[in-house]
Formats: sequence, structure tokens, C-alpha cells
Amino acid sequence: MLGCSICGSVITDRHEPGCTHPLATGSYFTVPQTANFLAAKAVGYATAFLDGRSAAPQLGAEADQLMLDMLAVPLDVDAANLNDPARLLVITMMRMSRCKEPWRLERWKMIAASLVELVRRESKELRESGVQQS
Repeated sequence: MLGCSICGSVITDRHEPGCTHPLATGSYFTVPQTANFLAAKAVGYATAFLDGRSAAPQLGAEADQLMLDMLAVPLDVDAANLNDPARLLVITMMRMSRCKEPWRLERWKMIAASLVELVRRESKELRESGVQQS
């Protein structure tokens, strides 16, 4: 079972005292800021795999942890346009990490590349709308 990448807690909404994870209780990040942070991590991990800088097992572990983190983010109307494609990207990352057939992996890579672009655009839109303060 995966846990917080900082304190190791396996409960996604309860972190160890002093944990600096952005989803920890008492966090100073807003929901849109947290969504943007997690979306940026997803884009970084997916891009590293697509560029050949990381292997499938590493991508799978990163995607599993990101999904746990994303599920802990409260629903927010303003951040939904970013959260939804970011979650789709993480699901795609999970599928890519487990593909055995080369032709199937290539299809998932095309989907991932499109979702990376969509997440980047939605992140930019969230920042420009003023909802997510830098």
C-alpha cells in the first residue's frame, strides 16, 4: 500500500505531525493551487516517460501515488477543469506502465501526449483567470 511521499502515512487525508506535504492538514495551499501542483507533477512524470527518461515501473509507482494524492483533494468547481484532465492523465500513465504489447503502448503514448497538452492549457487558464494565485 502506498502512502504519503513525505511522511509515509497510508491514509491520504491524515498525515504525520510536521509533514510538509501540500495535502497535509493545516496546509496553506488552496484547492486550485494544490490541483495545479499535482497536475504539474503528472505532466512532469508523463513527459519523462514519453521522452525515455524514466521506465515503466517508475511511472507506475509515480502514477499510483499521484492518484492517491488527487483523490484527497476536495472537489472544487474552479479547479475541476484542471483536475479532470489531470486525473485522466494519471489513469493513462497507469495504463502505459502496465502495457505489454508495443502497439498498445504506442496508442497510450498518443493519448498521454494529448492529455499533457490539455493539462498544460488548463493550468495556464486557471492561472490567467485569477483563481489560482502564483
